[in-house]
Amino acid sequence: MYRSSSSLPALSTFLEQPSYLADPDSAGSCPCHARAARCRTLLSDMVRQSRATLVHLSELADQALRVDWQGRAAEAYRTQVRAMDALCQDQRVQAGRTLGLIDQESRP
Repeated sequence: MYRSSSSLPALSTFLEQPSYLADPDSAGSCPCHARAARCRTLLSDMVRQSRATLVHLSELADQALRVDWQGRAAEAYRTQVRAMDALCQDQRVQAGRTLGLIDQESRP
């Protein structure tokens, strides 16, 4: 459907708002900086918790692989545990990279 230009919102009020980019001294009062810092902290905490959980899963996998059990079912089980542990290790590496990116963003 075609909209006439009169139905579009006016930009004049938006353009008249003070810009934090135009006045660098007011950047300290910009609420975005505090929100971004809180988001970085939240993400960092979540990634650290995830990494700790992945370490715990790898420890459990190690214990599971030491169970004295023989036969085809035991081998199939161990194959699945090793595959799960490999995924956990990969995710720990990815979590470390994510933390590096978050830390890099928080540096001035």
